Amino acid sequence: MSMYPLRFASIYKEKLWGGRRLGDLPGRSLPDGRIGESWDIASHQHGTSVVLRGPLEGERLDELFERDPAALIGRRHAGNNDRFPLLVKLIDADDDLSVQVHPDDRYARLHESGDPGKSELWYVLAAEPEARIIYGFRPGYTKESVTQALEENRLTECLQEVVVRPGEMYEIPAGLVHALGRGVVVAEVQQNSDTTYRLYDWDRVDPQGQARELHIAKALDAMEVGPSTTSLEEFFLVDELVGSVHLTFGLNDSFAVALVTDGSFSVTSCDVSERLQLGDSCLVPAACQQCTVSGEGKLLLVSLPGGALPLEDS
Repeated sequence: MSMYPLRFASIYKEKLWGGRRLGDLPGRSLPDGRIGESWDIASHQHGTSVVLRGPLEGERLDELFERDPAALIGRRHAGNNDRFPLLVKLIDADDDLSVQVHPDDRYARLHESGDPGKSELWYVLAAEPEARIIYGFRPGYTKESVTQALEENRLTECLQEVVVRPGEMYEIPAGLVHALGRGVVVAEVQQNSDTTYRLYDWDRVDPQGQARELHIAKALDAMEVGPSTTSLEEFFLVDELVGSVHLTFGLNDSFAVALVTDGSFSVTSCDVSERLQLGDSCLVPAACQQCTVSGEGKLLLVSLPGGALPLEDS
């Protein structure tokens, strides 16, 4: 199977809290509605990416994985994954997201069917002045005191708010209670899971007057109040390249994902070059063995543990 840097068609998701700002990114045309998410590299039952061009145009990412997982993600990772291990998306929070938490792998194995746990990373692409996220609990709270506050409808007094600015990164390990606030646009890299436990949803209802489902029992089970026991480096590594860049990476029997957060870059591998602009991403399969990124701005390079090592810088 011929491999080269793979670009995929975006999968847009309408959300109660979504907006229209993803349409401001270069080369994007949104469908109608409140678009909250763009799944840009995905191999999940709720959305699977399709290759945009080249010899594999029209192929689905899940089918490519099934056909030759070692060529896509590397031999040493293929034996530990039954599907592509990551999901890359963009999120536009035009309203506050629910206060939520994701399970770790152990809890997901016991209580969910199919999905692993979900640890993720946010990169802030845009934020209105004083825009905030919820990032865990204020100091001094315990699981017991948070549970009591929830029962007494005063959960919000426990939540830690953080003002965010473009260019900042936030690790969201499994177990951390969190929420994007209105006015924030992020790029998200995560484990390939769509499992979310809503703890609180601001007492709002959908256009039909129905409140969204909460998952309080599971959320209380899965959440951590103190320091996280989960490290993102168990699941993926993220390097930020800044400024004028010309760098060649050995893939080290892993794939790499390039995601532009500012400016523009070329990603070249297997004699094929892709030009990426703000918000664009591409997947460089493990079979390509190495890739070169060059351009000006900011770029995230994502790989599995032990992957993507720099070979030269000029």
